Amino acid sequence: MFSLKKQESTKHKGEYLKAAVKLSGFKISALTQAAGYDRSSYYNHIADPFLPLRILHKYAKVLKQDFSKDFPDIKDFEERVSTITITTLEEMEADRNFWREKYFDLVDKLAHYSR
Repeated sequence: MFSLKKQESTKHKGEYLKAAVKLSGFKISALTQAAGYDRSSYYNHIADPFLPLRILHKYAKVLKQDFSKDFPDIKDFEERVSTITITTLEEMEADRNFWREKYFDLVDKLAHYSR
């Protein structure tokens, strides 16, 4: 495991991923193959300041890196992914409602900070 400098951890998710990969010593082609992406997707990912947690989570698993210190919401995502198996319409609706509420909470926080 490695740690990033404080200034590197405050970057957007794509730049954070790029810094983590650089410090890990992984070759990009090996990393992307293990994460299930192609090399060109990786370059799109590191350019994305709002990289989805599901993508960051895949890279974190391959890198064996805990990104939750810098992106606490990834813990919720990881817990949700590891425990959920949707088999009914009601379970699907409950899962949708969970993520909808998370989204609205984030929108409210952003609106509050932008004032």
